[in-house]
Amino acid sequence: MILTILISVTIILLYLKMRRTYKYWKNLNVIYLRPWPLFGYMAPSVLRLKAFPLILQKVYNVFPEQRYFGAFQFGTPVLFIRCPKMIKKILGDDFETFPDRRSIMDADLDPIWAKNLHAMPGGDQWRNKRSTLSLGFGDENLEKTFESMKTCAKNLAYFFLERNSESVELVDATSKFANDVIASAVFGVACDSLQNRRNEFYSMSKHITEFNLLRLFKLFGYSVSPRLMKFFRFKIIEERTSRFYSGIVQDRCSKEDNHLVSFFANNGIGNDNKDHLDEAIAQGIHFFVSGYETVSIGLSFVLYELAINNDIQLKLRKEVDSLMEACKDVSYAHVLHLDYLDMVVSESLRKWPPTVLIDRKSVRSFTIDAEQIWDTTTTFKENTLCLIPIFAIHRDKKYYPNPDEFVPERFSSTNRDNIVPNTYMPFGFGPRNCIGSQFALLEIKTAVLYLVHEFEIVCTPKTKHPVKLSRTGFQLSPAGGLWVGLKARRTPETL
Repeated sequence: MILTILISVTIILLYLKMRRTYKYWKNLNVIYLRPWPLFGYMAPSVLRLKAFPLILQKVYNVFPEQRYFGAFQFGTPVLFIRCPKMIKKILGDDFETFPDRRSIMDADLDPIWAKNLHAMPGGDQWRNKRSTLSLGFGDENLEKTFESMKTCAKNLAYFFLERNSESVELVDATSKFANDVIASAVFGVACDSLQNRRNEFYSMSKHITEFNLLRLFKLFGYSVSPRLMKFFRFKIIEERTSRFYSGIVQDRCSKEDNHLVSFFANNGIGNDNKDHLDEAIAQGIHFFVSGYETVSIGLSFVLYELAINNDIQLKLRKEVDSLMEACKDVSYAHVLHLDYLDMVVSESLRKWPPTVLIDRKSVRSFTIDAEQIWDTTTTFKENTLCLIPIFAIHRDKKYYPNPDEFVPERFSSTNRDNIVPNTYMPFGFGPRNCIGSQFALLEIKTAVLYLVHEFEIVCTPKTKHPVKLSRTGFQLSPAGGLWVGLKARRTPETL
């Protein structure tokens, strides 16, 4: 009886809070999307009625003439930004007003997560840390890690050779490739997850990137009632995850080598001081969470598009074969100068951006002036959360004619300048863009180079066209995977 009363009271209080919250945009006289109870615009995703990227696209298209509009993400008012000029201001020109990403975790409750570059507020401490970590992803360090990427790319090619002409699922295979590159380049740990999928590093990477009901509950809880979640001490980074990475970081920071944790140690991150050690652990976990799925999904869709667009594959192979015939050993510089490869990868990241949505939070009030006859000048409060729907913008026919078609020539040296500024952002842009974007691009390009040289990538009876996106999670993910066939062009000895 008492439990029933408590549950009833909780539901009533939650309803009253939501009712008050859902008047937020109306009170500001901002056009807004009518919310579903409790979930806001997220309801079709939470209820698994529609894939999250497609929900964003549908929401984005509700107000085609608006530069911005309001919505509700669970119980949080959010401001969707549609206008490229406003995107430029939020991500770049007015960075001092929008320096932060959304914080969903209290630093006292989860101090390790709070130390990663993604979660840190954008003040002086973040700026200094970003400056230091950026050096680790500069040309010098990328060139050092390129050998690790080549080894992992060759392992991926061997894996496909063993399954010559069979249907293979790309996301599963490329996730192991991404795991092994990060393990080797960032932590100095050699893995071959394609042959040993039960290795501890791969098991942990699957665990920390898995989107399950518990993580959905945490996201919902922190969006609706952060205090309640803090009271029950729900963490993002679990103890076993912290212990795993702590042991690796402490071990690797004591060694002199070319890996990124060694770079951290040489730059005051991850030394014997506990705060610095926690920092190195936080950055390592962040690189795994960010890089693992970005590369896996990004690479998988490149290979899928090559399978269903054979003319593009043939043109790319001609460029790749010319390089391979001229060079006994492919270098970092060689990959950077493959123009058509860059066009193919760029177009795939336009059509299939692994990050479908980015956010920025204001640290002070700001005003959006009226520009259109139906506009009003509006001042927004501090802590306003702005959302930029990358997937929807990349699919807007106003910016990309025939957006569902795969056209690498959009990114040729001649046509690239015709792209409307601030409408292509697979890694974001501005001071807070993805710090590892060049690392991720190099991974994807290296794998594509070796696979296109060694295989014909073909459709099989399992290849689905068009792709159906998964209704689970809040990122880009194909339902049932991406299936293609890879026919060997040469013998294994040539690798």
